[in-house]
Amino acid sequence: MSSLAGVSFAILLMLMQLGFYRALLDNQLALIEMFNADLVIVNKLKYTLVTSMPFSPRRIYQARTAQDVESVYPIYLESESSRLQAFPEQTSRPVRVIAFNPDDPALKIPGISEMNAHLKLPETALFDSKSRPYWGSFHPGLHGELEGQRLKIIGNFELGPDLVTHGTLIMGEDNFIHYFPWQRARGMNKPQVDLGLVKLKDGGSLAAARLSLNQLLPTDVVAMTMAEFRDKEVQFWKNNTPMGYAFGLGVVLGFVIGTVICYQILFSDIHEQLPQFATLKAIGYTNTSLAVIVMQQSAYLALLAALPALIICWILQNIVSQLTHLSLSMSLVETSTVIGVALIMSLLAG
Repeated sequence: MSSLAGVSFAILLMLMQLGFYRALLDNQLALIEMFNADLVIVNKLKYTLVTSMPFSPRRIYQARTAQDVESVYPIYLESESSRLQAFPEQTSRPVRVIAFNPDDPALKIPGISEMNAHLKLPETALFDSKSRPYWGSFHPGLHGELEGQRLKIIGNFELGPDLVTHGTLIMGEDNFIHYFPWQRARGMNKPQVDLGLVKLKDGGSLAAARLSLNQLLPTDVVAMTMAEFRDKEVQFWKNNTPMGYAFGLGVVLGFVIGTVICYQILFSDIHEQLPQFATLKAIGYTNTSLAVIVMQQSAYLALLAALPALIICWILQNIVSQLTHLSLSMSLVETSTVIGVALIMSLLAG
């Protein structure tokens, strides 16, 4: 049992680290997956979604004339200076604000389209019910303050936090200007745009529309496919933040620790069974046959230890998910990969 426990710990460490790694990426991509778009227009200096790099609304009007483009929906974001406070609680906390024209089907978040007409009302917003637990219950009808001004919550939606954002509001573009007047574009009654979501005509060519937009628009913005935008976000969090390195290192450490544990277990077991191995050798077993027995023992050790590791991992991930409201999950392919790596780890030790 102690042998299985040691190997299970190593497999559990790899599973948890990979789970955290997937949570890092999946939760950062959650909002991007909710954009109703084929292409996206962003400031060419924008290197991740959370950075504020807005551009002029004029680019939206220009983009609507491009080849195969049916419509372009502007998205406005504010997270650096927005603070939300609930009544009667007096502690204000940073919150991400997402705004769009309520007449545009810009977001694929369930329940948003039914509330679009209400988002046109002044001083109203929707609150993410999956925000961090310390927000409490921002239920419909609750009043609070955003940037020191009265705000009424008229509904909820489910998106979830990520490693940067702890809570999210959704509002119409008119309310966005009301609460964040510094976001108004110069000489226009529109906010500066963070993202332009491009929908193509039926049968429109993705490559042709992307090329047309990049030729048509000034060089301060760039058009890319949603796949390119997602990949750019993934690469930033994987390669330019310590979190990506930390969780990746955790998986590697789990492999190294597991190999050492397996080696020690197998070494002790074989050392204790040397007389039996000598007997097998005496009755005609070759060195190759004995090596096969050891490798079989290594494989059984990894496979038997994987089951309790998977059960404990599932329990721990559910606990962490409930406490943080982060989505922690792994696909069947990823889970199988960890078990495969554990098998390699054990065979290497053997």
